[in-house]
Amino acid sequence: MPDPGTLADPPALGGASDDGVDPRIMAALMRLPDRQRQVVALRLFLDLDTSRTAEVLGVTPSTVKAHLSRALASLRGDLIPIRQQEDPS
Repeated sequence: MPDPGTLADPPALGGASDDGVDPRIMAALMRLPDRQRQVVALRLFLDLDTSRTAEVLGVTPSTVKAHLSRALASLRGDLIPIRQQEDPS
């Protein structure tokens, strides 16, 4: 298991990402606070469940859920155009 501290180290951002991740998504992820970024990486990219993520980070499962919820809200705000947020039709 990678050291959670290393998850906060930003990768080099360029025009096209070697791993196929859209640069806009990477930029939005890098704007997240470290702990939120760690939770996103463990839960969504490494597909760990909430309990295992909590164990790796040394926090409670409810803390993992709170960080993930806040991170996803921030990512939505950064990545969904304002016009689309206001008018879901």
